[in-house]
Amino acid sequence: VQTCALPISYAKFSPRVATRAAQKLPDDWDKQCEDAFLRMTEYIRRYNIPAELVVNADQTGVCVIPAGNKTWDKTGSRQVSTFGKDEKQQFTVMVGLAASGDVVPFQCIHKGKTSASLPHRNERAEGERLGLTWVPGGNNHWSSVETMKLVSNYDIYMACIGTNGSRH
Repeated sequence: VQTCALPISYAKFSPRVATRAAQKLPDDWDKQCEDAFLRMTEYIRRYNIPAELVVNADQTGVCVIPAGNKTWDKTGSRQVSTFGKDEKQQFTVMVGLAASGDVVPFQCIHKGKTSASLPHRNERAEGERLGLTWVPGGNNHWSSVETMKLVSNYDIYMACIGTNGSRH
């Protein structure tokens, strides 16, 4: 981008990045992880839980209108504004993987109390054919105990073993 270098440097602009604090681990994180591992292994052994029902899940926010945190501004600027920084149009995707190695069907969670808050059913059709589900999340768009209950253990188990009862 050499053609832009002269006007930008003449205007005393430079690339700037919006910053935020990083997440911090608790001091006893290793002990907490070990305790969680021991509890899980005990429950799996005691109740003979099949690997298809031992699921590690996580959620991530997806921006409907993605916005970056970089822009151009005057060199030395203390306040740097970016377009869309406060944009909150998001939904959450809950992903999971069973200990058997099977992927749990993704769950897309949108803010709202009814199916009217979800994308139109025609827009969901392709994903639904692949096993994705869309659910209203109530007052927010992230996963909760209520949204996790919408994908029951039986549904997860059947998705992992297939409809004919044998593992795929």
